[in-house]
Amino acid sequence: MTPWGTPYANAGLLRLVVGEPGGASHGRFVENANFMWMRPQRPHSVVAPGTGAGTRSASAMDPDLAEENVHVAFAIGLRVPQVRAVHCWDDADPRGTYRVRLSDDRGSWASARYHDWAAQDAVEQVGERRLWDEVCEARTWWLERGRPELTRFGVTVHPNGEQSVWLDGPEHVLGGDDR
Repeated sequence: MTPWGTPYANAGLLRLVVGEPGGASHGRFVENANFMWMRPQRPHSVVAPGTGAGTRSASAMDPDLAEENVHVAFAIGLRVPQVRAVHCWDDADPRGTYRVRLSDDRGSWASARYHDWAAQDAVEQVGERRLWDEVCEARTWWLERGRPELTRFGVTVHPNGEQSVWLDGPEHVLGGDDR
């Protein structure tokens, strides 16, 4: 048993069954588990928004839905790699709106406003990746697969140390045909 997570949601308790010597090990997530990252394992800090150099748009969904429960947050974390989120007040906004801010470890960031999220300026995104769009797409992916609970996901650890995450069985690797 070991805690396992993503920068977006460090929420899984993994039960890994060790394979034969030289073979792969497989395991399912058995429960939600909150844990603290060890210092060398901690994900990057969320970058503060820049100077308005990004693109602005309406949000494709209510930001509350990105974390409506641990299952969707876990799935989003799996589908949107290396992205971390924080929730904060935007002091630069004259309305003082509450936002979710996202960033990856390569300089892309996004900010989505909770209040009036369908307005044309509710989301700002900068960088190579459109992080908020990726989060919205990941939630849609989760819905299309029947809102899978955390316990439907699992991990294969290959002999070379690489890990593959899957849904319902090792033959359904995320990022393969499913991505």
